[in-house]
Amino acid sequence: MSFLDRFTPKANSAPEGVVEIKVEFTAEENEAMNRTLDRYAAIANAHAPEGTWMFVPPKVMNAMSAQGPTEYVEELIRGIQDCASDTKIAAALDKAIKAQMKAYAFHNLPICLSQLASIYELAGDAAKSREFFELFLRAQDEFAPDRMDADLAGEVVQVRASAERDLP
Repeated sequence: MSFLDRFTPKANSAPEGVVEIKVEFTAEENEAMNRTLDRYAAIANAHAPEGTWMFVPPKVMNAMSAQGPTEYVEELIRGIQDCASDTKIAAALDKAIKAQMKAYAFHNLPICLSQLASIYELAGDAAKSREFFELFLRAQDEFAPDRMDADLAGEVVQVRASAERDLP
C-alpha cells in the first residue's frame, strides 16, 4: 500500500450505517429547485466582485436544494383551495407527499416529517399522519441542529405558515 492509496476514493460503497438514496425529480420539482438556487445565486452575486463564484459546503447546497421541493409543496397546498374536484385534490396531495419526502432526503430535518404528517392529515389518512408525527417526535428528540439546520427549519416554518394563512 502506497502513501497515495490512503487518499484514493474507495469503491462506490456508502459508509457503514448509511444508505444511498436515489431520487428522481419531476419537471415541476426541478423548476422549484432551480428557482430557489437562482434566488440564492442572485443574493450571493448582488455585491460580489465581477468574475467571482460562490462555493458552499455540500450540507449548505443540500439545504438550499431542499428548499425548492418544500416551496413546491406549499404551492400545491395553496392550490388545493382552487381545485374543483376530489380527484385533483388527491393528485395535488400525492405530489405534495412525494415532493416533501424528496426534500427530507436532501436535508433530513425532522420538521419535514411533521410536514408530511400534516399533508397526510389533509389527505384524510389519519394512520399515516399519526405514523409520521411519531417519526417526527423521535427524530426531533435525537436532533442536534447546527446553524444551517436552524436557519432552514425557520424558513420551512415561515413558508408553511404563509400557506396556511392562504387556506380557507
